[in-house]
Amino acid sequence: ASVTQLDALRPLPERTGADLGMLSALTDEQFRAHFAGSPIKRTGHRRMQRNVIHALANINTADARNHLDSMTLSTDPETAALARKIRARQ
Repeated sequence: ASVTQLDALRPLPERTGADLGMLSALTDEQFRAHFAGSPIKRTGHRRMQRNVIHALANINTADARNHLDSMTLSTDPETAALARKIRARQ
């Protein structure tokens, strides 16, 4: 597909090149503020965290494992449980 010529459809520069470390550390409130006005906000914080966990697991570098370890301490029980499950497999 070709790159759009419509400015309204181009991604905002501050929202390109996802930093998984930053995304892994976002609280629900920070997630809502960061993605306000973006379709990504509809994904919701919990589902974004799930996606980040799987992305970090696929990268499987020391840095990614450190972020996963931090996510095992999430206040969201589902996020913490998934991060623990993934870390146990590595």
